[in-house]
Amino acid sequence: MDQWRRIDHGPGSGPFNMGVDEALLRSAEQGRPSIRFYRWSGEWVSLGYSQECEPKFAGACARVGVDWVRRVTGGRALLHGHDLTYAVAAPRTALPGSVREVAARIAMALEKGLL
Repeated sequence: MDQWRRIDHGPGSGPFNMGVDEALLRSAEQGRPSIRFYRWSGEWVSLGYSQECEPKFAGACARVGVDWVRRVTGGRALLHGHDLTYAVAAPRTALPGSVREVAARIAMALEKGLL
Protein backbone atom coordinates (compact mmCIF):
# COMPACT_ATOMS: atom_id res chain seq x y z
CA MET A 1 0.00 0.00 0.00
CA ASP A 2 1.11 3.53 -0.66
CA GLN A 3 2.35 5.65 2.18
CA TRP A 4 -0.25 7.98 3.70
CA ARG A 5 -0.11 11.59 2.61
CA ARG A 6 -0.60 14.31 5.25
CA ILE A 7 -1.85 17.68 4.04
CA ASP A 8 -2.07 20.84 6.16
CA HIS A 9 -4.00 23.75 4.72
CA GLY A 10 -4.70 27.15 6.11
CA PRO A 11 -8.13 28.74 5.87
CA GLY A 12 -10.07 28.24 2.65
CA SER A 13 -13.51 28.96 1.29
CA GLY A 14 -16.20 26.30 1.35
CA PRO A 15 -15.90 25.49 -2.38
CA PHE A 16 -12.09 25.29 -2.12
CA ASN A 17 -12.19 23.00 0.93
CA MET A 18 -14.83 20.70 -0.51
CA GLY A 19 -13.06 20.64 -3.88
CA VAL A 20 -9.82 19.50 -2.25
CA ASP A 21 -11.70 16.85 -0.26
CA GLU A 22 -13.33 15.58 -3.44
CA ALA A 23 -9.94 15.44 -5.20
CA LEU A 24 -8.54 13.44 -2.28
CA LEU A 25 -11.46 11.03 -2.54
CA ARG A 26 -10.70 10.49 -6.23
CA SER A 27 -7.04 9.98 -5.37
CA ALA A 28 -8.00 7.43 -2.71
CA GLU A 29 -10.01 5.53 -5.31
CA GLN A 30 -6.69 5.14 -7.16
CA GLY A 31 -4.99 3.77 -4.03
CA ARG A 32 -3.51 6.94 -2.46
CA PRO A 33 -4.59 7.40 1.20
CA SER A 34 -4.56 10.89 2.72
CA ILE A 35 -5.36 12.77 5.88
CA ARG A 36 -5.95 16.49 5.58
CA PHE A 37 -6.23 19.19 8.25
CA TYR A 38 -7.76 22.53 7.34
CA ARG A 39 -9.64 25.61 8.47
CA TRP A 40 -12.39 27.79 7.00
CA SER A 41 -12.37 31.36 5.74
CA GLY A 42 -15.43 32.80 7.40
CA GLU A 43 -18.43 30.84 8.58
CA TRP A 44 -19.81 28.05 6.42
CA VAL A 45 -22.44 25.37 6.67
CA SER A 46 -21.54 22.16 4.86
CA LEU A 47 -24.43 19.95 3.78
CA GLY A 48 -24.16 16.21 3.23
CA TYR A 49 -24.39 15.10 -0.41
CA SER A 50 -27.95 13.80 -0.10
CA GLN A 51 -29.27 16.47 2.27
CA GLU A 52 -31.97 18.63 0.72
CA CYS A 53 -31.28 22.37 0.64
CA GLU A 54 -34.61 24.09 1.08
CA PRO A 55 -34.97 27.71 -0.10
CA LYS A 56 -35.73 28.84 3.47
CA PHE A 57 -32.39 27.34 4.60
CA ALA A 58 -30.43 29.26 1.96
CA GLY A 59 -32.34 32.43 2.87
CA ALA A 60 -31.64 31.99 6.58
CA CYS A 61 -27.93 31.53 5.88
CA ALA A 62 -27.87 34.67 3.76
CA ARG A 63 -29.63 36.71 6.47
CA VAL A 64 -26.99 35.84 9.08
CA GLY A 65 -24.01 36.07 6.73
CA VAL A 66 -23.17 32.36 6.61
CA ASP A 67 -22.34 30.75 3.28
CA TRP A 68 -23.09 27.12 2.52
CA VAL A 69 -21.49 24.38 0.45
CA ARG A 70 -22.22 20.75 -0.30
CA ARG A 71 -19.90 17.96 0.88
CA VAL A 72 -19.07 14.96 -1.27
CA THR A 73 -19.75 12.79 1.80
CA GLY A 74 -22.99 12.07 3.60
CA GLY A 75 -24.28 13.23 6.94
CA ARG A 76 -26.20 16.27 8.01
CA ALA A 77 -25.42 19.98 8.14
CA LEU A 78 -22.29 21.07 10.00
CA LEU A 79 -21.43 24.64 10.99
CA HIS A 80 -17.78 25.58 10.43
CA GLY A 81 -15.93 28.76 11.25
CA HIS A 82 -13.11 28.73 13.75
CA ASP A 83 -12.78 24.97 13.92
CA LEU A 84 -9.99 22.73 12.73
CA THR A 85 -11.46 20.20 10.31
CA TYR A 86 -9.95 16.95 9.13
CA ALA A 87 -10.72 14.68 6.23
CA VAL A 88 -9.58 11.09 5.76
CA ALA A 89 -9.68 9.60 2.27
CA ALA A 90 -8.37 6.09 1.78
CA PRO A 91 -9.04 2.95 -0.20
CA ARG A 92 -11.50 0.66 1.57
CA THR A 93 -8.75 -1.93 2.06
CA ALA A 94 -6.69 0.58 4.08
CA LEU A 95 -9.45 0.99 6.67
CA PRO A 96 -11.30 -2.31 7.06
CA GLY A 97 -14.35 -2.61 9.29
CA SER A 98 -17.68 -0.88 9.69
CA VAL A 99 -18.06 2.87 9.42
CA ARG A 100 -18.28 3.08 13.23
CA GLU A 101 -15.18 0.94 13.73
CA VAL A 102 -13.18 3.00 11.24
CA ALA A 103 -14.38 6.28 12.78
CA ALA A 104 -13.40 5.03 16.25
CA ARG A 105 -9.91 4.02 15.06
CA ILE A 106 -9.41 7.40 13.38
CA ALA A 107 -10.59 9.21 16.53
CA MET A 108 -8.19 7.18 18.71
CA ALA A 109 -5.29 7.91 16.35
CA LEU A 110 -6.07 11.63 16.36
CA GLU A 111 -6.32 11.61 20.16
CA LYS A 112 -2.93 9.89 20.46
CA GLY A 113 -1.42 12.34 18.02
CA LEU A 114 -2.64 15.29 20.07
CA LEU A 115 -1.30 14.01 23.39
